[in-house]
Amino acid sequence: MKSSCRTWSDPEPLLLRPAGRSDSGLLLEWRNHPTVRRASFQQEPIDATTHRRWLAGVLADARRRLYIAMWQGEPVGMLRLDLDGRDGAELSLLVDPGHRGRGMGRRLLGRAMDLARRLGLRRLHARVRPDNRVSRHLFSSCGWRQAAAVPGEAVHFSRSTGSD
Repeated sequence: MKSSCRTWSDPEPLLLRPAGRSDSGLLLEWRNHPTVRRASFQQEPIDATTHRRWLAGVLADARRRLYIAMWQGEPVGMLRLDLDGRDGAELSLLVDPGHRGRGMGRRLLGRAMDLARRLGLRRLHARVRPDNRVSRHLFSSCGWRQAAAVPGEAVHFSRSTGSD
């Protein structure tokens, strides 16, 4: 299946910058937004102390990469890669609720593939809540393969980066 999530032809490319401690408030705001919580595996709000501890752990872990997606100079989302120690990573995406419906998820997924190739990764994996139809459609329409789903559990997607 041909992917329509390529970014090289995007007239207004989505840029990624490494996240830092100063992004804690923004990330927490996004994470605790009701629409984001509904799509998350952990749906309860997170307090600031727990969030700061999580962010410090992610930033200190050499196996994790956390980026803020910027579009037209404004933060519009987050991308995280959790490297598996071999040649793959688990991908996590978040689009700012105020920027949904503008193709940001598609752009962000395309940038994730570009980044994975630059890091020499061969395969990306993602987990999606079964009731998250928007994310399931995003991954499927961008050429990701869906593994057999077990009712009530995460839906697993995977895709080769083409870095073979």
